[in-house]
Amino acid sequence: MAKYSINVLERLSNVKAHTIRIWEKRYNLFEPDRTSTNIRYYNDDELKKLLNITILYENGFKISQIAKFNNTELSKKADEVSKLKHQTNSEITRMLIHMIDFNEGGFITSIDDAVAKIGIDQAFLSTIYPFLQRVGVMWQTGSIKTTHEHFVSNIIRRKLILAAEEIQPQPTKTPFLLFLPEGEWHELGLLFNNYIIRKHLRKVYYLGQSVPLQDMNEIIHKEKKIHLLLTITAVYSGRELIQYLFEVAKQFPENKIFVAGHQIAAIRATLPRNVYKILSPAELIEQLAHLD
Repeated sequence: MAKYSINVLERLSNVKAHTIRIWEKRYNLFEPDRTSTNIRYYNDDELKKLLNITILYENGFKISQIAKFNNTELSKKADEVSKLKHQTNSEITRMLIHMIDFNEGGFITSIDDAVAKIGIDQAFLSTIYPFLQRVGVMWQTGSIKTTHEHFVSNIIRRKLILAAEEIQPQPTKTPFLLFLPEGEWHELGLLFNNYIIRKHLRKVYYLGQSVPLQDMNEIIHKEKKIHLLLTITAVYSGRELIQYLFEVAKQFPENKIFVAGHQIAAIRATLPRNVYKILSPAELIEQLAHLD
């Protein structure tokens, strides 16, 4: 069972550590264990309890009222409330709880509920994408294991592939070639961008994970004009990342190259003239609106 510091709980729930301590002391909502050096830590059950509490609290329940529920009642009531209307934080919180429990049916239902309420585009943009960002925080802090990440990634992967396959592109628009650098295996961001680009009716050559640059030459030579998009999550950082982007630009100087992923936001160096940073889905959508 995972161990969470109160600061990690704050990041995952968006509830201030000071507030968590007040709820703990005044209402006996949590019972943290302590390390040998007397530092508090919380377990999975208490994280799930806090997440359920946030759903009710954000939907107008008073904390004194919430404190009267036992864990089963709390979970049931939070699930009922979050299904009534779409609230992004509540939807994301439900998804986090289902991920921690490895509850595939509940996780799929959360996605389907969001799609039913606000449509597939907004569900991906306002719920699934922020959820993945929250999962990234958990993974970086060691709060979840690789199994959790793979569990939800494969479910979302299936959803994204099915959604993208239903779209028929128009051959009149410049196509895209999508790939991950050699050694990069984190595919969800690329799949998400694939869906967005296809939604804008562009043909996509999707090469996927760990692609050597030389392997793309055949497709690039086949198309008279094509844009490139890649995402970088873990394989490069710092100077190596800059060097790699200059190498891509050098090999494909006539193509526009769009680069996204967790590592990209930290780039401060000047990039080659044909390389464009994409920091969010909204930025990609904005670029697509102005591309030939």
